[in-house]
Amino acid sequence: MVTLLMNDIHLVAKEIESYLARHPHAADSIEGIVKWWLPQQRYIDAYEKIVTALDYLVTQGVVKKVEIPGSVLYSSKESASKEQDGNTNELSKGR
Repeated sequence: MVTLLMNDIHLVAKEIESYLARHPHAADSIEGIVKWWLPQQRYIDAYEKIVTALDYLVTQGVVKKVEIPGSVLYSSKESASKEQDGNTNELSKGR
């Protein structure tokens, strides 16, 4: 129980350190830190982890990545293959 609590404290401490590394002149009350710093840092951390996970899944052939103007779309590689097969079948039926 104490170890779990210390792990939680260390995780929050790392989030605060990361936030301060990105915003070295930041200063706020506890309420402000809870309301603004930690949610923002968690979003940034989660975003970076999600991008890394998606890149990994693309390299593994599980996810398809399509770059479009101003964005990138991700989808199941399997559903993209099935959709393409369905379109091929529809085209061959029309002949």
